[in-house]
Formats: sequence, structure tokens, C-alpha cells
Amino acid sequence: KSYDKRLNKMEAEKLASHTSLMQDKEDKTKQMAILEQRLNDTNLSLASAESERDKLRKELDLANRNKQSLLTWKVAKTQLLAELEGRVKKYEKWSHHDVDKLLLDIEKKDADFAALKAQDPNELGRHRAMMDQNTRKEL
Repeated sequence: KSYDKRLNKMEAEKLASHTSLMQDKEDKTKQMAILEQRLNDTNLSLASAESERDKLRKELDLANRNKQSLLTWKVAKTQLLAELEGRVKKYEKWSHHDVDKLLLDIEKKDADFAALKAQDPNELGRHRAMMDQNTRKEL
């Protein structure tokens, strides 16, 4: 009987130990499943973050290329603008003059000059001086 009691006691301890070990195994399995899920979630988050980083890198590269393109355009257009502004100033300078009238006057004076040239050489020098004075007065 004492042997049976000890045997029953040992079997009860074995059963309690087995139950405790099974409970520990179940707890560890649950904990492992939770950790595996967290690992999977972390890996998904990492993949998403890497994808976002790559997307942002591409956008940054595109923005930098666009910026360079715009700077090149700006330099080209700045030069063109400076040239056009120079032309406008040139035209503004002559806008208060009647250019057609000035051209007619020059043609008339050239004709007079040619007629004088055919005449006396002394008259030519005097006429040239007079034309220079008139030209200075007009401008």
C-alpha cells in the first residue's frame, strides 16, 4: 500500500509536471506566435518604408532634373531678355524722331554733297562743316 501510495503520488506529480510543462509549452507557443506576428508586421513596415524611401528618392531626382532644366531655361531666356531690352532701348531712343524724315534729309544732303563735289573743292570743305553742325543740332 505504501508502494501504491508512492506510485500514485509519483503519477500525480508526473501528471502535474506534465500539465505544467504543457501549459508552459502552450504559453511559449502563444508567445512565439505573437513574436512571429510582430516580426512579420515589422518586416511589412520596413518594406513599406523602403518603398516610400525609393519613391521619394525618385521624386527628388525628378525635382532636381526639373530644377536644372528650369535654371538652364532661365539662363537662356535671361540672355534673350537682355538682348530684347537692348533693342527696345535702341528703338525708344529713336521713337521721338521721325526716322523717315531724317533719312530723306540725309538723302537730300548726299545729293547736295555730290553736286558740290562736282563743283569747287573749297565749297566742299565748307559744306562738310555745315553738315556736321546741322547733324549735331538734330541729335
